[in-house]
Amino acid sequence: MEWGTEGTGDGQFNNPVGIAVESGGSVYVVEKGNDRIQKFDGNGKLLFQFGRSAGLRAPYEPGELKTPGSITVDKEGSIWVADTGCHRVQKFDPQGNYLLSFGSEGWGQDKFYWPQDIIAEPTGTILVVDTSNHCIKRYDDEGEFLLSFGFAGNFDGFLKFPTGVALDKEGNVYIADRDNQRVQIFNEDGQFLSKFG
Repeated sequence: MEWGTEGTGDGQFNNPVGIAVESGGSVYVVEKGNDRIQKFDGNGKLLFQFGRSAGLRAPYEPGELKTPGSITVDKEGSIWVADTGCHRVQKFDPQGNYLLSFGSEGWGQDKFYWPQDIIAEPTGTILVVDTSNHCIKRYDDEGEFLLSFGFAGNFDGFLKFPTGVALDKEGNVYIADRDNQRVQIFNEDGQFLSKFG
């Protein structure tokens, strides 16, 4: 099965870069080129879409997107988007209505620099891959900062432009450490465990 063609219309795609499947089987697709999220049923029928293009510079309005890089759905069904070009994370309800956002361009607990991936943890927290700050950050479901791990470098536990994140059933965190050409594994507290590649 497949669906979609290139374009800007309903059900079409322009540089789709992220996908998430909710518990009911519906599929969310994030489009970097169209600055939007589209939701489909399991057979590829478009249900709705949300998001609109942000301006060239901050401040950015709620619900606007700029080259979004990733999407995840948490255990409550809320939708989280790594809004890469706006250097922030946005949260939406299951119908695509804006709930909250946090982050702005920069370095620090509540700032991002080109965050490219995001994943919801079973505990209800969110992990954000803060790519150009070379670290991973954890937030609660209200966007409050909890933890950060990783620093710029090539030693064990250090990162260089990380771009992807995944979890195993034990809660360990796997990071695609792009410019170090490896995958690193951390425990749920952000402590380095091992690497390969």
